Amino acid sequence: MSETRVQFNTIVSNQLPVYIREDYPLISELLKQYYLGQEYQGGPIDLIQNIDRYIKLDNTTNLSEVVVLSGDLDFDAKTINVDPAESPTGTNGFPESYGLLKIDDEVITYTGKTNFSFTGCIRGFVGITSYRSELNKEEVLFSETDSDDHLDQSTITNLSCLFLKEFLVKAKHQFLPGLEERNLNTNLNQNIFVKQAKDFYRSKGTDYSFEILFRAIYNEDVKIIKPRDFLISPSNAQYRIVNNLIVEPIEGNPENLDNATLYQDEYKFGSDIKKTYAPITSVEKIEVGYGKTFYKLSIDAGYNKNSGVDGATYGEFIVEPSTKVIGKVSVGSTFIDVDSTVGFGSTGELYFRYPNNTVGVSSYTSKSLTQFYGVTDIDSEVADATIVGINTFAYGRSKLDQDEIIQVRINSVLSSFNIPNNTSNLLAGGKVNVTNLGISEKNYKTS
Repeated sequence: MSETRVQFNTIVSNQLPVYIREDYPLISELLKQYYLGQEYQGGPIDLIQNIDRYIKLDNTTNLSEVVVLSGDLDFDAKTINVDPAESPTGTNGFPESYGLLKIDDEVITYTGKTNFSFTGCIRGFVGITSYRSELNKEEVLFSETDSDDHLDQSTITNLSCLFLKEFLVKAKHQFLPGLEERNLNTNLNQNIFVKQAKDFYRSKGTDYSFEILFRAIYNEDVKIIKPRDFLISPSNAQYRIVNNLIVEPIEGNPENLDNATLYQDEYKFGSDIKKTYAPITSVEKIEVGYGKTFYKLSIDAGYNKNSGVDGATYGEFIVEPSTKVIGKVSVGSTFIDVDSTVGFGSTGELYFRYPNNTVGVSSYTSKSLTQFYGVTDIDSEVADATIVGINTFAYGRSKLDQDEIIQVRINSVLSSFNIPNNTSNLLAGGKVNVTNLGISEKNYKTS
């Protein structure tokens, strides 16, 4: 805690009458040293004058309790260096002067400090090293020590914050019943944790409360395992029939669409895409082998409630076609070579991303099997292998923020595998090689 209030030891000499200072010139120095011994951080007068500050959580939490010694320390050394690699905060949080340190069994005080050292050290000092004696918990432990040598990387304990820790224990008794004697993890912001303790206790018994507890005490992530989830039980008829859609993300995180409604608006350029919507019952992330991430959205497909509705789906979700650019497309180009234009309308708008990840939208007036013609608005070079699709997407609102719109592109997938009658030696779990997509024909036209 920063000391901003005037200490009496700095002004005591000015309080004495002139004749006292003239007849007894050492009396002012005597009184100054006396008050220095009473006004150091944690001293009797200091506690009385600053009790209103010390009881505040901002001053009793996130204390600098220990640092690490840099280099071996001789018994008569007057400067103690702190290792910046092991203790990056250095002496921050220690009193500016006359604080108490403890290295091994030796108590030390000092008259000044820098960012990474304590200067003017007085070795083999005396002071309170614990507020609870092992023999009597109601008594403090006052230690008299001798100067000694200490090895590199020894622990330097800040004894000046012992009384602040006692104030923190009192606060924890009030705000954290059951955790008052527990040492919270050093990486935890105890100030915020204690102030928000009511939210922690409100969540008591939930999975989140156990996760918070283990993070606060051990700084460990835990997974709550409930044995009931692994018990074999008869069917309770609470199953769901769903249709699955495989989608790729366009904007936002599709995992936040859980229990949201998925929409697909009618596409204006003459396609089969009509207005459709349905509730999403679950979302599953699917990782594929080449760095691409897809998501499986499960749509309720139970009994038909009324005509025009399949389960809970109004309308029919249609795959939004996409293809891949073949070769680079230069700025201002009026055509784009692609892998295939199957599924695209005779006219429409194309959606893609430039190499700098900005969005490009271009219209086209006609197409062939592998090219789009009459393309406009190519403002930058389009890289080879860029994914191009129609400028419309399915979307829903995030469960975390209703103002956030999450867009996805509905993909086509292989949904079934028809085994020819003359197939042999096919085993469950065996691998098959796909030689073509669709029906394979060997005649003059297809060749």
